[in-house]
Amino acid sequence: MLTIWVTTACNLCCKYCYEGEEKEKSFMQHSTAVDLIEWIKSWMDEKGKRFEQIRFHGGEPLLNMPIIRYLVARLNESEYEFDYGLTTNGYLLSKENADFLAENIDELAVSIDGCKKCNDAYRVLKTGAGTFDQVFSNALYLKEKKQDIAIRMTVRADMVERLYENVVFMVDNGFNNIISALDIFDDNWTKEKMDILESQCDLLREKLSSYDNTLLDVSLPIQGKIKKRVCMGGIDGVNIAPDGTFYPCSYTVSEELLSCGDIYTGIVNDKIKCFEEIYNTKIEACLGCTNYEYCPSTRCKFINKKRMGDYFSPIPILCAVQNRESRRYRKLHCVGTVDEE
Repeated sequence: MLTIWVTTACNLCCKYCYEGEEKEKSFMQHSTAVDLIEWIKSWMDEKGKRFEQIRFHGGEPLLNMPIIRYLVARLNESEYEFDYGLTTNGYLLSKENADFLAENIDELAVSIDGCKKCNDAYRVLKTGAGTFDQVFSNALYLKEKKQDIAIRMTVRADMVERLYENVVFMVDNGFNNIISALDIFDDNWTKEKMDILESQCDLLREKLSSYDNTLLDVSLPIQGKIKKRVCMGGIDGVNIAPDGTFYPCSYTVSEELLSCGDIYTGIVNDKIKCFEEIYNTKIEACLGCTNYEYCPSTRCKFINKKRMGDYFSPIPILCAVQNRESRRYRKLHCVGTVDEE
């Protein structure tokens, strides 16, 4: 997968944004986009690929719609095939933008944290004003154009007791694809909050099973045990910053020490070898854990670095989620103890 950062700027000021307002705000220029297309073609040839996934990222990617339009148009003229994806905060989803995205982007997601009160508690403009009314209206219009758009919902500790309400609200308004994800940068997760989260997920599973809707696809924070493959950041794909610099994943963009080349000089193989060493190094604190192969912290060392300041320090909230997923798995399969690890 190639993730193209068309901008690092954002038009919102979400209170839980882990990147803050101090980050550099840059935009991909037309000349860079021209060179990027040539690099993508060479990447495809080098890897022997005829098909590739492209994800447009930000910041808020719709702040640079001209570049998105240009890249899609030029790439579609090539002999290769691409699957495009984009997540937007939805505020700039004008009818013109929505029509283009619905027609050209395969996987679309809009970030809304549920009902108006929950969304506007954190997802605000730089003036402090809430965003729900405009974003929800825009998302409804986009859904009419493309039924399978996803709603991406961030779940914070102080709103966890409203997870059920927020998911059902979205489903009842016709959204079939809901992705709920924990805010792992929130320091307020406690055992009590995790108990509420688990209860909310159980209630939702029961509720969702009552819908006569084969298209319904809801991802819950406590879901199931899925083995994680070894990270391939920088190997099977890269994040491409607005200036054309390569980084192994979204958590490393703008970290100069973690850059691994650019569209002009190519991938720096020595950097990739360093990344592979990080990927393959076991986390000592997690050795012996039955969830080792299922936990994001043991797979994604860069998210550990971003959250904990160290590649090999696991993120407590991710450990807690994995323990509860494991317990749920044992309950469903009637195997062993049900005590939390």
